[in-house]
Amino acid sequence: MNAKANALINDRINLTERIERYQSTLLPQSVARTEAVERDIRTTRRSLVMLSQHQSQS
Repeated sequence: MNAKANALINDRINLTERIERYQSTLLPQSVARTEAVERDIRTTRRSLVMLSQHQSQS
């Protein structure tokens, strides 16, 4: 019984540490990458619109 309780406590500690690591490191990195990709998409879209408008005026 004591061994099982200790195992559960260790599991909880490990999971808590993993969640903290995810929230402090992995999540902000993922958000930053997503924002960078979204910026690139907007830039590419603007470039394509400008190119399309230029071609239609020619």
